[in-house]
Amino acid sequence: VPVPPVPEEIIEKNLGIKSLFKNRKIAGMILLIFVVWFFYYIGDYGLVSVVPSLFVLHGMTISKTILYFFLTSIGDPIGSFTGMALSDKIERKTLSFITMFLSFIFFVIWGFVKEPALIILSGALVFFTQGLWLPVFYAYTAEVFPTEGRATALGLTDGLAHIGGAISPYLVLPIALSAGTLGYSLAFVFMGITALIAGTLVFIFGSKTKNRRLEQISETELFREELR
Repeated sequence: VPVPPVPEEIIEKNLGIKSLFKNRKIAGMILLIFVVWFFYYIGDYGLVSVVPSLFVLHGMTISKTILYFFLTSIGDPIGSFTGMALSDKIERKTLSFITMFLSFIFFVIWGFVKEPALIILSGALVFFTQGLWLPVFYAYTAEVFPTEGRATALGLTDGLAHIGGAISPYLVLPIALSAGTLGYSLAFVFMGITALIAGTLVFIFGSKTKNRRLEQISETELFREELR
């Protein structure tokens, strides 16, 4: 089969943010990925920044709070390695949904259990699912955007979505303080709901990526035509 010669000079075009929004599909995907990350970071940053305060408000000593939080956080790296192992074997948007659905369940359980062993176990499972999500969805975020603007789109969506993490304490703590002893449990339920929203949105509106070329996922050829 004759192969056309590769040109000696390859013309590269550095795309800015404005160019990405010229294509409706890419612009829509930017909005979707931003919202998904936004809700994820509300729960994830609530997990790492507010949960110790919730323990103290619930009557735990500082020493127990530190010990419990340390033991539960062990689930995070285990989840990340599990995500690495599963990411190429299961459709990523489906795996993302399953992970966040389980995270929702574990968050709710965590908010209602009282035995120390169950608090540690359910917390570790929350950390496990939150850690599993990251390698899976970072890969997904990258592959749904065209090569010409992949880094820009990933940085834009994930970067701005950290606003969700910034406002998380201002959402979670008022819930914990507003309903007496029940507020403690409701704060965990709220964080679980944000995880469930993130997983559901990508499952319903996200593109399938398994066994598809990057050009097919983001319709790169169409994108190039529109930029000419």
